[in-house]
Amino acid sequence: MADDQIHALTGSAEKIVSPLATVEWNGETYQMGQPGGAASKRFEDLLIKQEIGAIRGQLAAGFVDQAKYDEKVDQLSRRMMMGEQKPGRPLWVEYRNGKNREAGVILYVLSLFQANHPKMTYEDVVGMAADNPPGLRSAMKAIVPHLFNELGTAIKADPEDIRIAIETAEKNYDEPASE
Repeated sequence: MADDQIHALTGSAEKIVSPLATVEWNGETYQMGQPGGAASKRFEDLLIKQEIGAIRGQLAAGFVDQAKYDEKVDQLSRRMMMGEQKPGRPLWVEYRNGKNREAGVILYVLSLFQANHPKMTYEDVVGMAADNPPGLRSAMKAIVPHLFNELGTAIKADPEDIRIAIETAEKNYDEPASE
């Protein structure tokens, strides 16, 4: 029964979108899609898949038995039916500004790349970040305004605080000065 619920919670069809930024990595060209509606939906789907993966990992590692696994899947299913993965809701905030924010940034970037590279994975984004190829910093800088505006709006932050946060974050992604 749990696997049927999991299948019902995941999946979405995508169309190719114009790139926000392009990154060369491992001999391939990766085009980051535009933030917004479709990317937000992909982000929500990725949150659900991340949570499902964590529950499955607990079962595989023997931390929970089948009954506890089924209970956790039921709880996740209820959370999703209540829309907790939607902007400003508890699970979304947990991945955008809470205890899972590092994974949330990776998932957000993945949601943008998956617009044009649907088979790209979480591990691909982690590998790309570790390699820090040319263009990645400018790609990240390009998404900062949308990322912070969406988060700030969802958590009802003051617009001036959002503006300052955007300026500060953008400085973090400036390309290092060449020597």
